[in-house]
Amino acid sequence: PDGRRFITVRDHNLGVRLAGEEGVSPLTTDGSERLTWLDTQESAQSFNVYWAPDSRHIAAVQLDTRKVWYEPLPHWLDAHPWSEYVAFPRAGEPMHAFRLWVIDVDTGTRVALDTGDTRDHYVDILGWRADGRAIYYQVVDREQKEITLLAGDAATGRSSVVLRETRATYLDTTMTLGIRFVFPLQRQTGFVYLSDRDGWRHLYIYDEAGRLTRRLTAGEWSVEKVVSIDER
Repeated sequence: PDGRRFITVRDHNLGVRLAGEEGVSPLTTDGSERLTWLDTQESAQSFNVYWAPDSRHIAAVQLDTRKVWYEPLPHWLDAHPWSEYVAFPRAGEPMHAFRLWVIDVDTGTRVALDTGDTRDHYVDILGWRADGRAIYYQVVDREQKEITLLAGDAATGRSSVVLRETRATYLDTTMTLGIRFVFPLQRQTGFVYLSDRDGWRHLYIYDEAGRLTRRLTAGEWSVEKVVSIDER
């Protein structure tokens, strides 16, 4: 946020680059081909890392595919066809394991967020709370019928449930269509939440404890995208 540093990835590890310089300082060293940082298999989010408001900490996802089945993916449109092996969990078999960390960019010190048992679940970071003391993240079950929004304490790693939404059939989340569902507010506590609970996708405001403050939109039409939020 202060414009001084960038987070990047080198050889499956996180690195830090100063603005205006080419060199990259390693931030993690435990990454490998099947234990990667910033990878988001089966997630619509392409870069799963968020800077804290203080510009000193990040929240990042570590993805473990060591127990996942890998199969060949052919590339036929190049002049010489080639194949790569990609993680592809089949029904009933192990899927990706997710770990969430808060990392001090100056020292490399890490705090693991207590996400509970997330086997057969997808995990995605959604953003920092305005005061920088907590991270919002979502846990979605493998059948995508339940989404749980949690707040993880950045100092201790302890997490608490903020909101839970279930469907008998199916829930659209960032794991599927790439639509962002949670927008942490920066000038006040709480967040804006996108839900199709009444049959149409609309916006609702919640406080940081997960209590509904009010709904913002209503009607027989759907919110397709949030372009910007004027918190005043």
